Amino acid sequence: MSPRATFLNSVLSIFMAVMLLLLCAMVLNLRGEIQTLRRETVTHKDLVQARIPELRVYAEEKCTSCHTERKFLNEHMSPSDLELHVEQMAAMPDVRLSDQEVAKVHASLNIMKCMQCHDSTVLKELALKSQEERLGVINRMIEKQGSRISSEEMDGIDRSFEMILGF
Repeated sequence: MSPRATFLNSVLSIFMAVMLLLLCAMVLNLRGEIQTLRRETVTHKDLVQARIPELRVYAEEKCTSCHTERKFLNEHMSPSDLELHVEQMAAMPDVRLSDQEVAKVHASLNIMKCMQCHDSTVLKELALKSQEERLGVINRMIEKQGSRISSEEMDGIDRSFEMILGF
């Protein structure tokens, strides 16, 4: 072999060795970053908290200064009675509820039905579900024995979640 070919072969061998060392360093660095990511992985609960930091039921803000929560959850009051009651309150001169606020109060009352059994964490997790999944969850709750909600209320409850939680 000629000296020139030997020189080129040596240079290429050194170049390949340097490239191999750089590749090994990159792989080691990547493994370290992956280990860091595994320790910092975002959980489902973190996503829910980021999306909806606090579940605020509008009826609590607007109505509980004068009324107790128990008044809203009165089992003897039908949904139409509640709607009529909210409409009457909105018409009172010292209450001052806009149409949008009345809609939010109605939505809050629907969500409060769910809060009889579930805490806000469970309800906030619905924010990460599609509408089809939310309706499936609501339907399963309706089918449970002792449920206080009817199948006719399913779409209204879903719309209430959309209005209050904003998804």
